[in-house]
Amino acid sequence: MLKTGLDRLRESGQSLLPAGRAGVLCHGASVDAYYTHILEILQGLDHIQVGAVLAPEHGLFAHAQDQIAVSEDSPDPFCGVPVISLYGDTVASLKPKTEDLHGLDYIILDLQDIGSRYYTFAATAAYVFEVATS
Repeated sequence: MLKTGLDRLRESGQSLLPAGRAGVLCHGASVDAYYTHILEILQGLDHIQVGAVLAPEHGLFAHAQDQIAVSEDSPDPFCGVPVISLYGDTVASLKPKTEDLHGLDYIILDLQDIGSRYYTFAATAAYVFEVATS
């Protein structure tokens, strides 16, 4: 059976990610082979604290229409962390603010993308890592 990194994380827990405070860039398709969402898996790991949840175009659970600005106003259902939308009407709204990433030890990226040029997930990931490394 093919195992993704998320499947391996669910199985091994402690050994794949270091202890610390993580930012998670994910969406509704960020699930393991049993359809368990990454945030639910991370919530069950004692050594990781989710400090930020970042959502690309369409929102955390793909509830928003394409090319429509997304404003998340409630915490994610697993970790209780406010969701930071990375899709809006301006270029600045496509990037997290520096303070959104303050205090994070690392960022976990789990976005499925078909690799088509009109998909925005690759650009969103690049923007997140640009801000994280500045």
